[in-house]
Amino acid sequence: GEWNGEGERVNPLYKENFVKVERFAMIKAMKDTMVYPNWGEWWGQFTPGSYHTIQKINETDMYQRDTFGLKTVHEAGKILFNHTDGNHLVFSMEQLEWWVNNYFLG
Repeated sequence: GEWNGEGERVNPLYKENFVKVERFAMIKAMKDTMVYPNWGEWWGQFTPGSYHTIQKINETDMYQRDTFGLKTVHEAGKILFNHTDGNHLVFSMEQLEWWVNNYFLG
């Protein structure tokens, strides 16, 4: 989509706004049956032309081109990665409280 720099034009406001985030928590469901591949929950994706090989965040074109600030925000340590062992949006109240307390309140 346009937001991640696909297409002919890149809107500089997307990057200008995205780099303002203080923290961006990415929670990956290890047994996700909704998001495929589940690496997409950590900004990963299939390698273009493949449905078997995964590119991690720093290997993707949208990261390397930094069109909306993903690389800038990641290198600044503002993207926080964690996971839950379950399926999509299946996590305990304790996990949610930990994420909120540690990533946003702490």
